[in-house]
Amino acid sequence: MNGFDTLKDTLLTLKPEGEEGLEGLVAEALSNLLSTHFRLARAGRQHGRDGATAPGTFDIFFEAKLYSKQSMSAEDLQAKLASAINAHAPFLDVWVLAATVSIGDNAVAELNKTAERSGVTLVVIDWTVHPIPPLAVLLAGTRVVVTDWLRPILPAELLLRVTDALEEISSHPLFQAALDQLKTELSRETAGLGAAREKNEQWLGRRFADRSGARQVFGQFLAPSDPTFPAILRENLIQNLGSMLMSNLDPKSVIALVGEEGSGKTWLGTEKTFVSEQK
Repeated sequence: MNGFDTLKDTLLTLKPEGEEGLEGLVAEALSNLLSTHFRLARAGRQHGRDGATAPGTFDIFFEAKLYSKQSMSAEDLQAKLASAINAHAPFLDVWVLAATVSIGDNAVAELNKTAERSGVTLVVIDWTVHPIPPLAVLLAGTRVVVTDWLRPILPAELLLRVTDALEEISSHPLFQAALDQLKTELSRETAGLGAAREKNEQWLGRRFADRSGARQVFGQFLAPSDPTFPAILRENLIQNLGSMLMSNLDPKSVIALVGEEGSGKTWLGTEKTFVSEQK
């Protein structure tokens, strides 16, 4: 039996709820990973959360589901997320779904759609085995506190096996990259940026393809993608601008387009971003 199997079998011996159950373990691991405190919700109507950070400028809720085989239905998961959003929007930033089984790609895609509509980031920490289970990554990435949390619950022999399993998982060649990715998804600096960037591109794309719409929002006919009046691209300038951008990757760098009024500075930036093949 490998480390992943040992860890999963151990998780299935836990209670599903409460401080000494999977909910408590997930809260402990997330608290350690993010250096913030998580509290469990009281039994009863929980509004789509088993635990959460204290209300503040960046709010994270989580649901922790203990299953041996089949997960909750996609409809039930949608109801959990919708309840969290309805009760706490617009203050909810991240909704974490932790589970001891794989949630399934279709269910995750639908949950993402629901979350993005409300500006919420969905982070699924389940037992999807390709490449390695995210829940195993979370627990191995916080293995010191996880082991301490398990110590009063597990028999000594089983605790030793789990400790070895967590060490084995942490030595997996893909472990560190997966842990870094999980931290990125949960950080306040990057949460929601993917959805926001996509929506911004869609909004700008529509305006840049319609002269009338561009005139209304930009005050000028800034529509290089309008098929009725296609832009004549300045490929040399676009290529030079692209080279300059790629050679100045320092986040502190500032690049400015300067020139005489009416020389096409705004159009050049727009062409580079939305029209040229060198996006």
